[in-house]
Amino acid sequence: MAKRNFGIDLLKIISMFMIVNLHVIGHGGLAGGTQQVTGEFVVVWTWETIMYCSVNCYAIVSGLVGYGRDRKWGGAINLWIQTFFYSVTIPAVLLLTGVYDGGLRSIVKCLFPLSTERYWYFTAYIGMLIFAPLLNRVVDTMEKKELRNALVIITLVLGLPTTIFYSDPFHIEYGCSALWLMVMYLIGAYIKKYGTADIPKRKFLIGFWVTIIINCAAKFSVQFVATRLGIALSNSYLNANVVPTIVIAAICLVCYFRDVEIKSSFAQKLCVGGSALTYGVFLFHVHPFMINATLLDKFLWILDRPTWAIIPIVIGCSVIIFAVSLMVEWIRKTVFRLLRVDKFGPFAERLCQRLYDTAEKKLEK
Repeated sequence: MAKRNFGIDLLKIISMFMIVNLHVIGHGGLAGGTQQVTGEFVVVWTWETIMYCSVNCYAIVSGLVGYGRDRKWGGAINLWIQTFFYSVTIPAVLLLTGVYDGGLRSIVKCLFPLSTERYWYFTAYIGMLIFAPLLNRVVDTMEKKELRNALVIITLVLGLPTTIFYSDPFHIEYGCSALWLMVMYLIGAYIKKYGTADIPKRKFLIGFWVTIIINCAAKFSVQFVATRLGIALSNSYLNANVVPTIVIAAICLVCYFRDVEIKSSFAQKLCVGGSALTYGVFLFHVHPFMINATLLDKFLWILDRPTWAIIPIVIGCSVIIFAVSLMVEWIRKTVFRLLRVDKFGPFAERLCQRLYDTAEKKLEK
């Protein structure tokens, strides 16, 4: 059995906290509430850029962890059950308490979280999971140099149109799609198979900050010139999962934390327990009903504070959201364990396998 990498568990926790920061800034209204080339704009979007690689990190970890392991569909079934629970329970509670009325159409959509994309990451992740055996086969059969070059070319081809023109010609939703998660999975699998040639982890940390500085310098410079010329550019220019600098920053963070050693048994338990709760944090705080009720433009007041205080307040609000979401997921996980709900996934997988084996034997006769 492969030794557990506690550094990656820690990265999953940090990445999810970074994602919460992104949602406070984005859904909270700060991202669109600042005027370009102002102090507030630079502060908000610098922090946004630092946080932005978190989704790519989470996806790369899927390949880092998933490659070389037997695919267990029982886990995917339990993942759907967990997602369905939040998708249905949250609107039920909000509607019963009168906090939010989402309308009949929205309620019906909550019953089909995968098909109606209630959570884009869940839908994209399942899509990626379906192709994981094929992706693993690609990594197994391609030579190191061939695979590396292919990943570089694919990343540039998919990312440069967004980087240069802020367009999405390949319809990959600026990196919020199954196709993009597959690319990130392949990068994670590559890192797991070939390692990083004994590069000291501090160099990856330096690489992360260098790419962030380059991204911010390019972003603000272009937007400054565009403003002077009267050209309208999106506030989120150069902030997308597919932008090469964002991809490189994510790779650097994954490689850094992959080599982080956590020796304390207590810290190891915290990392393992915390990482197991991170997906639930996502499900709780980004449910469409929760976004409308608790996030959407609810943090514009932060822009009325002094510029130096914006980021500390964003971090504080993110800590509260993260902690509440973590507690809710811990309660959900505890209840499911007591009710043995988590046993259903493996049971369903075994049942489906038996049915498949039986049908296969009958077809062979």
